Amino acid sequence: MRFLVLAGLLLAAIWMIRRSMRPASSGPSESADTAKLVQDPICKTYVPVDSAIQVNKQGKTHYFCSDRCAAAFQQTPD
Repeated sequence: MRFLVLAGLLLAAIWMIRRSMRPASSGPSESADTAKLVQDPICKTYVPVDSAIQVNKQGKTHYFCSDRCAAAFQQTPD
């Protein structure tokens, strides 16, 4: 049991060290090595555009993180 606790602590320490070595990010960005992020207009979370749910409304494409947010958006008046 002690071994599992120590292994978990070691993994957490390695994760924190690696995370602290990354350059600081100022929010969602668009670069060559990361997917473009779009904001869900319902819950305000960011989601990669290639995995987002797309809804076309009045000639504009809107992106959502889930079917639930997409359905809520479709029920809003135009």
